Amino acid sequence: MNIFFEWENPTYDADYLAAITETAARLRSLVVKEQGALYENSPRYNNYAIYNTPLSNLYGENLPVLQRLKKKYDSKGVMSLAGGWRF
Repeated sequence: MNIFFEWENPTYDADYLAAITETAARLRSLVVKEQGALYENSPRYNNYAIYNTPLSNLYGENLPVLQRLKKKYDSKGVMSLAGGWRF
């Protein structure tokens, strides 16, 4: 599911981030209630994750391996120039 909020005035950034975060948490709690604990700690889909989502919520148990690979193959952070989630 993709939660989409749109606004133009940056004055409201914090308010909208709070609303988006609250909406995502509420929907997730409903899924866990209906489907069980299996979904409680499942990774989020990166393209739909809110920008401040912890990396552990995106990559789960794979995070340490991905961080080691990044350090080994991209020690200068070249791929970070393309945007995306930061390890």
